[in-house]
Amino acid sequence: MDELIRHLALKEHPEGGWYRETYRSPLTTQTPRGERNLATLIYYLLPKGITSRVHRVEWDEIWIFQGGGSLALMTHAGGQVTEQQLGLTPDGSAQILIPAHTWFNARVVSGDYVLAACMVAPGFQFEDLEMD
Repeated sequence: MDELIRHLALKEHPEGGWYRETYRSPLTTQTPRGERNLATLIYYLLPKGITSRVHRVEWDEIWIFQGGGSLALMTHAGGQVTEQQLGLTPDGSAQILIPAHTWFNARVVSGDYVLAACMVAPGFQFEDLEMD
């Protein structure tokens, strides 16, 4: 996993895990929070044993499985936690949408790590991130 972190030039993410932005659309759009790029894309690597912080972003976020084991994406609403599995398993999916304003977090449920791509549209800005 350390070799993968170096190879992909990942850095620590404030939610936990590792990331690197790989795409930021050159096109922009106006939003209630100001001008944003149309979309952004990152690599996100979460090691086994680390649970990401509960957080939400202002926009839709699509998680796309890239490799490793499988990941539980846990959404939190009204005191209920709903779990979806990202990964190529019988109960998993290769893509999962987390709708805008949804509180959620992630943890590895099989394997040593999960590598995902996360696309946010309109594009992600750290000021659009809220952590619990």
